[in-house]
Amino acid sequence: MRVGVIFGGHSVEHDISIISAVQVMNQIRYLWEVVPIYISKNNEIFVSKQFFSIDEFKKNKKRAKYHFVKGGVKRIFKKKLDFAFSVVHGKNVEDGSIKALLDFYEIPSSSSGLIPSAICQDKIILKDILKFNGIDVIDYRWFYNYEWFNNYKSVLKEIEELDYPVVVKPASLGSSIAIKVCNNQEELIDGIVVALKYDDKILIESYIEKVEYNISVMGKGDNVSVSGVEEINEKIYTFDKKYQNKFQRNKMVQDEEIQKLGSKVFKILGLSGVIRIDVFKGDKLYINEVNTIPGSLSNYLWDISNEEFYKKLISIGLEEDELVKSFESSVLQNQSNKMGKLL
Repeated sequence: MRVGVIFGGHSVEHDISIISAVQVMNQIRYLWEVVPIYISKNNEIFVSKQFFSIDEFKKNKKRAKYHFVKGGVKRIFKKKLDFAFSVVHGKNVEDGSIKALLDFYEIPSSSSGLIPSAICQDKIILKDILKFNGIDVIDYRWFYNYEWFNNYKSVLKEIEELDYPVVVKPASLGSSIAIKVCNNQEELIDGIVVALKYDDKILIESYIEKVEYNISVMGKGDNVSVSGVEEINEKIYTFDKKYQNKFQRNKMVQDEEIQKLGSKVFKILGLSGVIRIDVFKGDKLYINEVNTIPGSLSNYLWDISNEEFYKKLISIGLEEDELVKSFESSVLQNQSNKMGKLL
C-alpha cells in the first residue's frame, strides 16, 4: 500500500505539524510505502524520501522535488496514493481544506469531513453547537477585530460581564498559541492585542479552577472506540509546556464519565477518523476544545500497538471512501430518455 503523509502548510502551527509528521512517518515506514508530502508556508508542495527526521528535513527541504501548486496535486498523485494521513495543524489546513482537496481527488484519508473539521477549528462555533446540544462549555464572550478597532470600550464592557480572571484565545488557533490568563483590564487589553496578531476573531472565557483531561475517540457513526483518559498536570497547558517538554508523560486515569462524554461529542459533531477532546473538570465536566487532527494523531493515548492503531485508521478511511462511491444514479439516463421523446 502506498501511503502519503501530508504536513506543513500555511499555518501558525506549521512547525508543530512537521514534528507530528516525522513521528507518524517513523511509526508506519515499515508497514507501508510512505510518501512524505510537505507543504511550505507559501503553499509550495515538495515530495522527498528524505523527510523521516527533523535533521533530514532541515537538510533536504531545499533539495526536495518541487511541485507547482497549479496542477501540482495531479503530478504528485500520478502514481496513485492508496491512502493519505493528513498531519496538518491549525487554520487554513486543519479546518477541512486539505480534507476537501483529498476528497476531490478521491484519495481516502484519515481525518474528519470538511464541515465537522471547519466547525471544530472555530472554537466559538464549536461552543455554540455543543451548548445547543446540552453539552456544558465554559461561559464565554467573543468579538471580531473590527468591533475592537471601532469601539474597544464597548467590547471591554461586554467582556467584563464575566468576572476576572478571564482567558483570551484566538478563535481558530490550537497548540495553546497566544493564550493568556488575564486578572484585570490592563492584562486583558494586552492579551487581546497579542491575540489579534494571529486571528480576526477572539474568544474570551471565564477562568475556572479545574483539572484538565485529554481523551481520544476513533471511529465513524455508531462504531466508536474511546481511549484512556490523560490527566494534565498544568493549570494552563501552554505552548512551551506542550512542545518543549517532549519527554514528559502525563498520568493516565480511569474516568467512564469523561469517556462517555467524549463518545457523545464525537457523534453530535459527526466526526470520523481519530480526534482528541480536551475536557475540563470543575464543578462539572466542560468541553474545552476538539482537535480533528491531534498532535501525532494522539496514538500515545491508546493502549494498542502502533500497527493496530494505524491499520484501524486506514480501515475507517477506506470504509468512508467506499460509502461515498456506492451511490448509483440513473438520473442522466432518465433525463436523456425524456429529451429524446421531446425531440
